[in-house]
Amino acid sequence: MSNDSISVLAVDDNEDALFALERMLSHNGYQVYSAKSGVEALELLRSEDIDILLLDVMMPEMDGYEVTRQMKADERLRYIPVILVTAKSNLEDIVYGLDQGADDYITKPFKQDELIARLNAVVRMKSLYQELRDTRADNRALRIVVQRATSFDNIIGNSRAMQR
Repeated sequence: MSNDSISVLAVDDNEDALFALERMLSHNGYQVYSAKSGVEALELLRSEDIDILLLDVMMPEMDGYEVTRQMKADERLRYIPVILVTAKSNLEDIVYGLDQGADDYITKPFKQDELIARLNAVVRMKSLYQELRDTRADNRALRIVVQRATSFDNIIGNSRAMQR
């Protein structure tokens, strides 16, 4: 999968930081969407085909942790990998973000090479998520087939033995 076929939603309430992210991602061949708030990010995630979410943690109204929790609770969005972007580098914050469902984190300020390496890692993870999603869908379909094949709903008969 080449970068130009990968869509990244960059979310940051700081316009300068968001602009820099957009330029960096575009320069590296990613298709870039951007949002300035958690609410806007969730709207875009529901309306666009986003492959990766690059999400600032500290935002007013809805922080990155809450966006992550809501995404991971949504059947359609839970398989989109999330990289949290944080200025905090203490272990408790990082662990908390991962506990909320984030797949990775990067600490500000970061180098372009580090960001691209993390994006490439979650692209590989996304293919595993897609395989898991497909497997779950196949399992649901197979359970329905098995349930229909082993149910007694279509048996017709009035004898006591048949009724039992």
